[in-house]
Amino acid sequence: MQLNKGKELHAYLLRTHYPLCIFLTNHLLKMYSKCGHVDYALKNLRFSESFKAFSRMRSVGESPTQFAFASIIRACVVLGSVEVGRQLHSFALKLGLACELFVGSNLVDMYLKCGFMVDACKVFEEIPSKDAASWTSMIDGYTKSGDLRQLYGFGIGSRNIVSYSSPINGYVKIDEIKKAFSVSVDLQRGVGVEPNQFTFSNLVKACTSQAALEQGIQLHAKVVKFNFDRDNFVPSVLVDMYGKCGLLNHSIQVFDEVATPTQVAWNSLLSAFAVHGLGNDVLKTFSRMVQARVKPNAITFISLLTGCSHSGLVEESLKYFYSMEKTYGIVPRAGHYSCIIGLLGGAKRLEKAEDFINSMRMQPNTFGWFLHHSW
Repeated sequence: MQLNKGKELHAYLLRTHYPLCIFLTNHLLKMYSKCGHVDYALKNLRFSESFKAFSRMRSVGESPTQFAFASIIRACVVLGSVEVGRQLHSFALKLGLACELFVGSNLVDMYLKCGFMVDACKVFEEIPSKDAASWTSMIDGYTKSGDLRQLYGFGIGSRNIVSYSSPINGYVKIDEIKKAFSVSVDLQRGVGVEPNQFTFSNLVKACTSQAALEQGIQLHAKVVKFNFDRDNFVPSVLVDMYGKCGLLNHSIQVFDEVATPTQVAWNSLLSAFAVHGLGNDVLKTFSRMVQARVKPNAITFISLLTGCSHSGLVEESLKYFYSMEKTYGIVPRAGHYSCIIGLLGGAKRLEKAEDFINSMRMQPNTFGWFLHHSW
């Protein structure tokens, strides 16, 4: 962060009497905070005027939006001004905005960071559609307090699949695998919540994204223990994990134990073979999939074409590419075109690649550049 540049901009705003609205004030506060100069911000930013301006909006017939609320609530968090935050909360309740996800999530965050767990819990309960971010805030707050049991004691989220998978999924999305595992264990031990297929699926995905094979194998053992190894949902992500982590035989074994594999399971196995460059196995698996009357989708053909590309199967690749729309009604996308162009280029069939590019329905500029600079 360039503090001096920020100060120059702030000085310019003051010198030109530019109106410091709530949003601009909040951004300046954020800048000073990140630079470690909150004290300077408190002395030089006119927060009282911003709060007054916010309050006057109602008197002139202008109702603050949920985004205005969220912005000034975040300022309260940085300033540690929970009393002002409570006033904003009351105001939001009057306007019917407190239950809006954007406002509610920021109120939850404010109460948690200011140490008011009960208030955070009450606001959280009133949010009708909770997202991963709001769940992550709650779990993080209660983890820091050392009492995850209160999550269930306050009645947050009945013991159902979605509510307890959401925080874990939140950490998985931001690649915080250790926190995801920690939350899973804490929920099981502290709250008595047993893992479910969604929990296992999210954790296995985290292992895949981080190439954490050891943790993945441990999870597989638990999947078997809880009898989720034959329900299609979890095995599909296990097949994908083992394939991407280099244990192809494990992928095949997990897949073969599924009684009736779904499209997702078949796609995972195809991807596993493709990652290992086994084009012929990809083609055989695709034939088995079709014989099993499982309809392929766009993802299926990405794996199919990738496998052909890695094995140099030019004619087979072109055959399946043209069958996408003709036989299966699937319109090729950029990824499918890339597979074919990469295959033709790698096989030094540049004239064929150029003809293919010129026949494309989409803009060929990027692919033309790719062809020009790759071989």
